[in-house]
Amino acid sequence: MGNVLVGLAGSFGSGCTTVAKMLGEAGDCHVVCLSDEIKREAESKGVEPTRANLQALGNELRQTQGLHVLAERAVTAAHEEAPDENWVLDGIRNLGEVAWLRSEMKNFYLLAVDAARSTRWERVRDRYEKNEAKFEDDDGRDSEEPYEYGQQVAACVDAADVLLRNETNIFESKTVEAEVAQKLRDYLDLLKQPGSRPPSPEELLMHIAYSTSLRSSCLRRKVGAVIAAPFPANGSRQAQDTGYAVVATGYNEVPRGQQPCRDKHQRCYRDIRRREQAEALKDLLCACGSPLKGAVRCPKCDRDWGVLRDDDKGLEYCRALHAEETAILQVTRTGGASLRGTVLYTTTFPCLLCAKKIVHAGMNKVVYVEPYPMPQAATFLRDAGVTTARFEGVKAQAFYKLFYDLPSAW
Repeated sequence: MGNVLVGLAGSFGSGCTTVAKMLGEAGDCHVVCLSDEIKREAESKGVEPTRANLQALGNELRQTQGLHVLAERAVTAAHEEAPDENWVLDGIRNLGEVAWLRSEMKNFYLLAVDAARSTRWERVRDRYEKNEAKFEDDDGRDSEEPYEYGQQVAACVDAADVLLRNETNIFESKTVEAEVAQKLRDYLDLLKQPGSRPPSPEELLMHIAYSTSLRSSCLRRKVGAVIAAPFPANGSRQAQDTGYAVVATGYNEVPRGQQPCRDKHQRCYRDIRRREQAEALKDLLCACGSPLKGAVRCPKCDRDWGVLRDDDKGLEYCRALHAEETAILQVTRTGGASLRGTVLYTTTFPCLLCAKKIVHAGMNKVVYVEPYPMPQAATFLRDAGVTTARFEGVKAQAFYKLFYDLPSAW
């Protein structure tokens, strides 16, 4: 197949550097870090290598020399240092880098390392001398900057071919370290030889959820959901596997008989209403007494009225049923069995409206890929005893590429 190139993306403190090192050791891979290219640039310019300075310098390089410049430099270094080995590129932070690697490297795969924000803070708090505000600034900038050449870690994680959860301290015990190392070897073996194993039940169900989402006409976000009922393994090819029966599928769409927004309004109806709300701010006064004059942020006291106005994301204006809702309603329309004890696989974390229905239906677990900025929903599910877990494994966009050629032994 030639050289396999594994790119790593993940938020600060997620453990990308540790995973890169373990991949190097477990899979005989040569590791190159994109930030090393920035550090060399900083040294040549006499710039102090603080995180903020390196972020700014990386942005400058992408802006002036192309979005792919750091990825191209790293690949060149890997060619020179280890031409016959597989490579790991740590520190991918921009979609332009991902696009260039996918176009230029046939065997490139993007692996995202994910950890909760609280976990990441615990890992780096001493480095920040317990200054959480400073961490929030760096992390926010790293995650999503509002320009093409900026830091886009959140978008890179969403674009990954494989998602790896990393909530534990890998080195807390030899057992945990060995388990993570084996997991990385298994993923690397699959990347080296597509079809060397079948998809796991979770990978298959999430692939179905993403395929279902393609039916959606939503102009903002297409979401798919699968309700699955688990049943014990039957002693087939892998006794440790748990099987699942698909109970229902759903995607976000307007109710039957209604025109979708793309036909009725030619744009998202929720956006229309939110723009109307923003227009209304022109005549309002901030709590400090200063006129807003149409601004979302008060020009005098800097109070952010946009956050307050959008706390509920305007979901009450959305004309569509959500994917979770249509999956639940599918069961009721067909006279299906109870949903108690079932598992929901969804491409996006449920909103609060759907969380209520999940709890009421008796589901006990939600597996999701893309997070959703509504902490109230996560709190509601947790308080109701519903387990939530971010998906781990091969994502939909790489599904056929990595599982297309299953050996007959499977």
